Amino acid sequence: MRLVTKGSVATKHLDALTHSATSTLRTTLVEKPDIVHYHAIGPSVFSLLPRLRPGTKSVVSVHGLDWQRDKWGGAASRLLRLGEWTSGRFPNATVCVSRSLEAHYRAEFPRQDVVYIPNGVPIPEVRPADKIESDFGLEAGSYVLFVGRFVPEKAPELLLEGFRRLDTALRLVLAGGAQHDDAYEAELRAIGANDPRVVFTGFVGGATLDELYSNAALFVLPSRLEGLPISLLEAMSYGTPALASDIDCHVEVIGEDGEFGSLFHTDDVGDFERSLVHALADPDRTEKAKAASEMVRREYRWDDVVESVESLYRRLLR
Repeated sequence: MRLVTKGSVATKHLDALTHSATSTLRTTLVEKPDIVHYHAIGPSVFSLLPRLRPGTKSVVSVHGLDWQRDKWGGAASRLLRLGEWTSGRFPNATVCVSRSLEAHYRAEFPRQDVVYIPNGVPIPEVRPADKIESDFGLEAGSYVLFVGRFVPEKAPELLLEGFRRLDTALRLVLAGGAQHDDAYEAELRAIGANDPRVVFTGFVGGATLDELYSNAALFVLPSRLEGLPISLLEAMSYGTPALASDIDCHVEVIGEDGEFGSLFHTDDVGDFERSLVHALADPDRTEKAKAASEMVRREYRWDDVVESVESLYRRLLR
């Protein structure tokens, strides 16, 4: 079995679409693979083309309903709506990374072969606060952490607004940045500039990110829209207490009753503030975080993800 995987270029405009089109044509006509696997609903508009070649299968992995993201204008949003439709009609199988996405696709496309295969996380490397203390002045347990892209659907501005209301010596660390919307990042940094407790680290990885996850008092993800956020899984795998908005995929991971963390009402800054105070004071948060770490390491293993994808490929080729 030969496999070619094609995704999209990380730009906001038409590069992803043109790249997916040219990659599909080259892959199908020249490389002639057994399976072409697309990631995201945008590139899935081309997922019918590989099937026109006898013996070639196509698969689409859905990481979220991208047309709902705030950054897209009318034309792009309509094209991505088309991508959702094609991802549920054209490929031989549609992979969904969360149970909520799986339920959506089974309801909207009952005749499609829909498969649940979640994102995975590696085994974490817990590290002491060495580099982050020298680079950012951060000690273990002294900060609340956000990790992710600076985009409106992740709602970092709500996090800043809610945190600024708190009377606390804790710091707020935002690790990440904007890939295409520099104006939005500048707006966030302007808000943070009014509070000396706020720290922007920029994009980080490797040992620095390990240290940030390992030593945070609380990880927070206030997103309005996600597929299945790897940052939340990563934070929980380190045994870091988590607070997240109550969108479906977060509830799926944390539990409706907050078994593995805390939830707040999406887009409700008042409830976020109250939940943040409660999460930081929760006497059970250490035990919850330990149970969450064990759950994530058990349920979201990359080895299991790889095995599930390989099993899907073998079934399609049979």
